[in-house]
Amino acid sequence: MRKKKYVLRPLELWLPGAIEQWLEEEAARGWYLTDCGPRLAKLERREPAACRVRVQPCRPEPEERWKERFAACEAMGWVFAASITTDFEVFYCGDPTAPELQTDPVAWGWAWEKPLRRAKWEGLFCLLLFPVLAALSLFLDDSPLEFLLSMTVPLLASYLIALLLAVYGVRELLAVRRARRALAAGLTPEFRGNWRKSRRWWRLFALLYAAYWLVCGLGGLLWWELAEPDALTVPVVSVTTLAPDSGPEDWEIDFDSFNGRESPLRPAHLELRRYDGGGREICLTGDRLCAAFLAGAAYREKLAEQKKLWPDAAETPIADSRFDEAVLLETGEGACFLARRGRAVTSARVNFPVDLAAHLDDFAAALAEGK
Repeated sequence: MRKKKYVLRPLELWLPGAIEQWLEEEAARGWYLTDCGPRLAKLERREPAACRVRVQPCRPEPEERWKERFAACEAMGWVFAASITTDFEVFYCGDPTAPELQTDPVAWGWAWEKPLRRAKWEGLFCLLLFPVLAALSLFLDDSPLEFLLSMTVPLLASYLIALLLAVYGVRELLAVRRARRALAAGLTPEFRGNWRKSRRWWRLFALLYAAYWLVCGLGGLLWWELAEPDALTVPVVSVTTLAPDSGPEDWEIDFDSFNGRESPLRPAHLELRRYDGGGREICLTGDRLCAAFLAGAAYREKLAEQKKLWPDAAETPIADSRFDEAVLLETGEGACFLARRGRAVTSARVNFPVDLAAHLDDFAAALAEGK
């Protein structure tokens, strides 16, 4: 038979009832607390007994005062068992008629200030993590939607986990608020619930917190080789289609601008700049997204970027049933065609004279859902 065990404690230290319920049930089964850290508790086996347990916040005090207080507690029938971190003390009492340990509401409220303040900052951190991450992507990136669409699995998972932690943060802040109100009224903060549910919350929080830093670390370690995606999955036209007077061997790839990384929100993606020895340049982009509304947003963001790049370009909307949206931008330096159909978006920008409107069939074929 085991003589000791290590278990995850319930969550709410600022609501001691959860810890007290748990330790009272453990004592009835013959397990008594001997040590407890931020997460794990150590219990030892003894004779099962029905007893009361109280978790008290503690404060710095001289050793002489500490000994006097413990002696007074023992005289009342309460025996010190262990500390939980450095903020709480646990007492057991087998006498159901023994008076309560703490009767001074002012001293009680003062002692609770430190753990409640710590719980408040922990809740604020969890609550603000997601909006801070979202704000960084919106304000530090010129193309916030592009940032979202290019999120890798670890990075996207970190945002989802941060959103779940925000829910936990709200729960913790509300609990702290209720505890403060009880203390201000001279009452002991009450725990309304079951300690098993409290421990499940603690497990969820620990899992989410560990998973967040794990996926963030994986996102920084994972890397992808530059490899041109399958041309049948990416909605782009070929360079020889736009420049039929040349062959594929005449066009070099600018690998500094190459981006073919797929993501959960954008299963197919290609961004490519190609140039020939005569100074001609063709920039192609193609995206096939997981939802049509994302494709519409990506189309509008790409159009805004092209207008910013060519502010004096003549804009000609293209009315063609094969496209949900399409536009042609033309300047004296070149032209750009941008179109969307369903979940697919494509664009082509050139710096030499070419009639992009003459290639609508080619763009429509590239955007076809089955391509």
